[in-house]
Formats: sequence, structure tokens, C-alpha cells
Amino acid sequence: MAFEGIIQEMADQLIEDFDAERCTIRGLHRNKLKLIAARGINTETRRDEIEIAGTIAGNALTSRTIQNITDITKDKRYDPTYIVHNGAKALMAIPLLFEGEFLCVAQIYRKEPFSKKDENFAKTLARYMASTLRHIEISKMNRQTILDLIEASFRGNSFKEIFMNIAEKTSLRLEVPSCLIYQVFSRGNEYWCKIVAGVPPGEHEIDYSQPLKQQPHIESTFIKKQLITFDRLLSGDQLDNLVSHLSGIILRKKINSILCAPVDTEGVIVLEAIGEKESFSAEEKSFCFDVGRITAHLFERDRTRAREIEDVIINPTESMAGYAARSLESILQICDNTDRICKNQQDKCDAAKSMCENAVKLLPSTVKITTEGKRVVSSIIKFKNTHLI
Repeated sequence: MAFEGIIQEMADQLIEDFDAERCTIRGLHRNKLKLIAARGINTETRRDEIEIAGTIAGNALTSRTIQNITDITKDKRYDPTYIVHNGAKALMAIPLLFEGEFLCVAQIYRKEPFSKKDENFAKTLARYMASTLRHIEISKMNRQTILDLIEASFRGNSFKEIFMNIAEKTSLRLEVPSCLIYQVFSRGNEYWCKIVAGVPPGEHEIDYSQPLKQQPHIESTFIKKQLITFDRLLSGDQLDNLVSHLSGIILRKKINSILCAPVDTEGVIVLEAIGEKESFSAEEKSFCFDVGRITAHLFERDRTRAREIEDVIINPTESMAGYAARSLESILQICDNTDRICKNQQDKCDAAKSMCENAVKLLPSTVKITTEGKRVVSSIIKFKNTHLI
């Protein structure tokens, strides 16, 4: 069910649970409280937006506490232009909070005053409602970010740009300052890793390679193909052996938690929780796992492009360079033979010289093709070895 449908259902449930006549739910929008659900009797009188200051709903927001009003007509915060229908003068404004963050405020109206027992029941309901709404909101945000990442993978001008977009959007979505994407590859008889993208920009050595065993937290994630988190890093407890080599960085940057997400058989994504963010939620971990799967497909595309470069450019270029080299050898041989013809057969010297002159005209182009062909092949091979592992 969509977010709007859930909100409407919650309003109906509050009316039923408290035997109320009307329920409205408002969310924060541009420094005002905007109506997002209205159920029950005479909802058409409810305004689309109300101010935060000087209103009962606004006080529920700012104080983060339930406002239990026995008679709203005697409360100076109540707008007298509203018509009180059927004598429903009691109002309870319930803020819905998730981990201290305001999501919305529900207001329920009825004839009889709300008791302390009603107020405690409302607090319990508010916790469950807030948790549900936050889960829906996070799921929606995750889906949108995943769609943004997929779109970025098609629009990027290069794989470096695509991977950087992934790091930036993942960092932004999880509200963490640092996100690194490592690629793991084999070199000789051991695994190596290198940073292919990272934020904040300029803080990391992109393309820097080192043996995987020097980064045990990345090595463990890569081998197990499982998401690993290291929490309570600043608690004073002894650090996990897998991140003990990062103790200096952890203290300097005041890192609370490190999350390592596998990129299938291709690498690892590393994120750091700093400041008020103490750890990563289950939804955030699930999101990172999905990002890892997308990134793995991009690494595979990277390798596919490298093979295409070899098939389409390197092989023909090598053939062209080889042909030019053979032509150059033939032209030089023609010129050498011309000298001998001129010495031995004077009557054929003019024709031989003409042939030599024509061959010499081809000489600069042939030399250039040979040189450029070798240079292109060398550059592409170097590009493959250093950029496309």
C-alpha cells in the first residue's frame, strides 16, 4: 500500500480506537503543517496548511509531547473560525516521532475528554505508527536512490565517473561523509585491491593499489561475500583485529562505525559513520547490499569494454602497424636497389630514379603509420593494465 493509503488507514484506526468523530494528520512542509489525511465528520472545514507558531498541532511538534485539551473553545491556540460540530470539543494532538525526528502530528477530536489512560495508549500507538511511516519513507528513499544509480550507470561518460556517482549518491543517501569503492583483482599469485572511487573528493588516492592482505577488513568481506559492520569503535573497547590497523584513522576522524558491503566477486564498498550517526540500520545495510550488486554489474561491463577495445582496436592496429613496418622495409629496399641500378645500368638510371622518388614519397607516411600504430597499441595495453584490471 502507498504512503497516502497507510496514512488514511492510520487516521481511520485512531477514530475507531478512541471513539472519536474526526482525525487529521499533518506533516511538516515549508515551515508549515500541511494536511495529509482527514477522516471522519466535517473534514471539509480543515485548512490545507496551518502555522506552527500559536497552534495546538504546532506546539505538539515543537514540544515533542502530546497536547491533551479538554475544551478547545477555551484554548487561545484554537482558531475560533473553525466550527465545532456535534459538540466535539476534546482534542488530543499526538506527535509521531522516530528516534526523536518529527514525522507528523495526528489530531483526534471527540465529545468526551481524553483520560490519562487514553494519553498513554496514544503514546504506545504513536511509536508503532512512527516506526511504520519511517520504514515506508526509507523504503521509498532507497528505491529512488537505486533508480538514480541505475540512471547514472547509463549516463556516465566513463566508468570512473559512474563509480564516483555511486559513491556520492550512496554517501548522500546514508548521510555519511565517506564512501569508498574498492576493486579487488589478482596480480601474480595474490589478490590486490585499489580505490576506484571515493568521497569526499580529493581525500583519497584514486587508483592506488596495495596487497589485499594489508586491508584485512576488506579481505574478510571479499572472501566471505558477506556484509560486515564494526560498531562502537570509539567506546574504548579493544578494536576488532580486522580494523585494528585503522586505529589512527578511527581516532583522528572520530569514526563510530564502519560498514563493508561486498561487491560480489569484484570488490568491496566501505562507509564510515561519524558524528551523530552511531551505526547503520538494517534498512541501510540492505540498501548497501543492493548497491554492491549494481556496482558488480558495472565492473563486469568495465571488463567487457576492455575486451571490446582489444578486439576492435588493438588487433587491427597491430595488423596495420605490422603492414606499415613491412612496407617501410620494402621501400627502403627499393631505394637501395635503385642506387645499384644507377651504377650498373646508366640507360635505366632515369626510370630507376623515378621509381625511387615515388617510393620516397611514401616513406614519411609509412614511418608515421608504423610509429603511431606502435604508440596506440602501447597506450591501450598500458590503459588495460593500469585502469581496467
